[in-house]
Amino acid sequence: MNKVTSQEKQTKKKRKENLTLKIVLMGNKYVGKTSILNRYVHGEFYSHYNFTSGGDIYYKTIQIGTKVVNLKLIDTAGQVDQKSIIRSLYRNAHGIMIVFDVTNERSFADVDNWIYQIKTTTCGIMPEMILVGNKSDLLSNRRHIKEISVDKKAAQHDLKFSLLSARMNTNITEAFETLIREIFESKVLAKIATPNGADNIDLTEQQTTQSFVCGC
Repeated sequence: MNKVTSQEKQTKKKRKENLTLKIVLMGNKYVGKTSILNRYVHGEFYSHYNFTSGGDIYYKTIQIGTKVVNLKLIDTAGQVDQKSIIRSLYRNAHGIMIVFDVTNERSFADVDNWIYQIKTTTCGIMPEMILVGNKSDLLSNRRHIKEISVDKKAAQHDLKFSLLSARMNTNITEAFETLIREIFESKVLAKIATPNGADNIDLTEQQTTQSFVCGC
């Protein structure tokens, strides 16, 4: 049996003492949720993925001012038949990123359905949400959602919007920073004071990914 060293115990203790934020990515399949998380956590992009079944958990540690924050990032399936599983994944989330593909009208139209599901199944304080349009690198050579339509939908749901590309690593970090700031400024963390220097969000550690299928 492997013995746990005093240093490992100290590290685990520090992680427990640190603030942990749970952030969930939701949206139709093939919009790029997995690509966004792989780019944000591991700095990598793969052209081909198997679609997510159940969910994957990613971990990342960031520095906000003088405070260390552990991020628990959850990638969810986009299939209609797995909505009951998805509901269990965003339970007690601090923030949710609603993702659509800027070249896919259906994924954009279904944003309303995802938001409705969140609002009608969440008990207690509503998590902070941000609307994200992925695959901006394809805007020049494919038919895409008009900017005015996106602005209208974001305003309709009172959400901030970020246009990004996981492939080109465009605005990935900025989108997460926006959501994290929204969390700190909201009632979601009402009992926790916003750290000094919250404008400075720096990556301090990258961790691993866990896959699972929830049977809830």
